[in-house]
Amino acid sequence: AAFRQQGDQVVILARNAPAKLAPGVHFVALDLTEPSSISHAIQVVLERFGRIDVLVHNAGLTVVRSAFHTTAVEISRSVATNFSGPILLT
Repeated sequence: AAFRQQGDQVVILARNAPAKLAPGVHFVALDLTEPSSISHAIQVVLERFGRIDVLVHNAGLTVVRSAFHTTAVEISRSVATNFSGPILLT
């Protein structure tokens, strides 16, 4: 809301679109576990708005089970969502 009050455009990057967007808030699909999705989202934002001034990382994935019962797929998805995806996005 503070960005919008300043007249800024706000873009939400997420796997799923929010049910409702406030005026001046836009949505671009992004899956942090897929490098091609990250590249595409950045390209779309730059084409539509020309630049990115502020980037807020707010995604996170937690696997709630012991390490002994966590699968390799769950570990990969968690690392991509929480670590490598945000680095690539930045």
